[in-house]
Amino acid sequence: MPISISQAEEAGRNIAGVAIRTPLVRCNTDDPPNLYLRLECLQPIGSFKIRGAANVTALTPRELLQRGVLTASAGDIQ
Repeated sequence: MPISISQAEEAGRNIAGVAIRTPLVRCNTDDPPNLYLRLECLQPIGSFKIRGAANVTALTPRELLQRGVLTASAGDIQ
């Protein structure tokens, strides 16, 4: 489901204090041209997942968060 620009901007504000700004690096390929990779491996937890988790947490009412948060991951073993 596509999101709106305002939702993306809100998410950016929600994660501003959690996720660090990671660099874009041009991928050395001509097909497709101008392909850039965002180095999310440089996040403190080594993954992009911090962005979605921080945004959902910011949008969840505090009374629900006080009950706890349960997460699962199927990868990123280092």
